[in-house]
Amino acid sequence: DCAFHGTFISFVVKGGYPLVASGPFLLVLDPQNGGRITVENSFLPPSGMETVDSIALAGDYAIVQDFSNGRVGVYDVRNPKAPLEKGSARFATGSVVELFYDAPYLYAILPLRWNPEGAFTGDTHAVICHFPDPGDLATFDSTPANAQSPVNLGDTALQSATLENGILYCATPSVVEMVDVTTPSSPALAGRFDDSGFHPHNQPVGVAVSGDLRVVGDLAGLTAFDRGGARTSYLLTGSWISGGFFYYKPFSLDREGRLGLISFEGEGVQVVDFSSVTPRRLGFWENTVGGSSGYVNDSLLMPSGQIAYVATEDTTQGALARGRIVILSLANPDKPEEAGSYQPSGAQAG
Repeated sequence: DCAFHGTFISFVVKGGYPLVASGPFLLVLDPQNGGRITVENSFLPPSGMETVDSIALAGDYAIVQDFSNGRVGVYDVRNPKAPLEKGSARFATGSVVELFYDAPYLYAILPLRWNPEGAFTGDTHAVICHFPDPGDLATFDSTPANAQSPVNLGDTALQSATLENGILYCATPSVVEMVDVTTPSSPALAGRFDDSGFHPHNQPVGVAVSGDLRVVGDLAGLTAFDRGGARTSYLLTGSWISGGFFYYKPFSLDREGRLGLISFEGEGVQVVDFSSVTPRRLGFWENTVGGSSGYVNDSLLMPSGQIAYVATEDTTQGALARGRIVILSLANPDKPEEAGSYQPSGAQAG
C-alpha cells in the first residue's frame, strides 16, 4: 500500500506504465489489471533527494527533480515496472519548477534568475544544461550553457510551459513568451502572444503545442495562435481551466494537433476538436467526488488520441486531500468513459 496523502504532482508514461512523481515516492502504476489501476511498485527519491516533484522522460531514463533542495536525479526505466536509481546531482541554479529534455540538453524553468556570480533575483527564468547521457550523471553540467544569456520570463509566476521544435512556450499570468532555444548558449525571444485586450479574463493559465497548433487557455476559454503571435481562433469553454500553479498541466494534444484534452479545476475534462478553423467541444468527463465535481490537476492524452490519463484531487477531505489517477477511454470522443482508476492509502479504486 502507498500510505500517503496529497495530490499527484506530475507523471509520464513509459512502456504503458504511468510513472508518477508524487512527492514522497516515485510510483509505478499498472493500468492493465482488468480496468483497475494498481501500484506495481514504489521507490524512494534518488540518494541526496528528499522528494520527487517533477519528472521528464529522456529515452530509457526518467529525470526527476526535488524542488526543496534543487537536485536532479535519474532512474533507469528500460524496465518501467522496476526503475533503477542512478543517483542525483546538485543543480547549481537551485530549485526547479519545470523540466524538459531534448537531447543533449536539459531545459529547466526556475523561480529565480541565476547569474554567473551565483546571485539570484526575483525573476522566473529558463536555463539550459548540457546532459548528453542521462544514464551517466557524470555527464551532467549543472552550470547553464546559457549562463551569459539568462532567459528572463518576468517577475510573475509561471503558469505552464512546453517545449516543441526548439521553441520554449511559457505561459505567465499576462502573456505567452516564445523563446528560441535552438542555440543553447544564446536563447532569444522569438515571439509573444498577448491577447489581453480580447476580453477581461485573458489571463493565460496553460499552453500546449502540437505540430502547427498552439493553444493557450485563460480563465474563460481557449485561444489558438500562430508563431507570429496572432489569434487564429477562440472557443468559450464556460469553465475555469486548471491553473495557478506551475505543476498544473491543463492541456494535452494528440500528435496530429487535432484533438485536445482540457482540464477544469472544479469539474472534469473536456474533449475539444481542433481540426477545423473553429474549435468545438466534443465530449465531457466529470470528476465526481461525493456527489459533486472534484478538482482535476493534470491530464495526459496519449499520442493515439484513444487513451488519456488524468490526475484528480479529492478536496472533500480537507488537509487529507487525496490524489487519484484515472484512465479515460476516448474511443468515442463524444462520450469519454472511465476505464480504470487508482487512489492510494487504501481508498477504494476502480
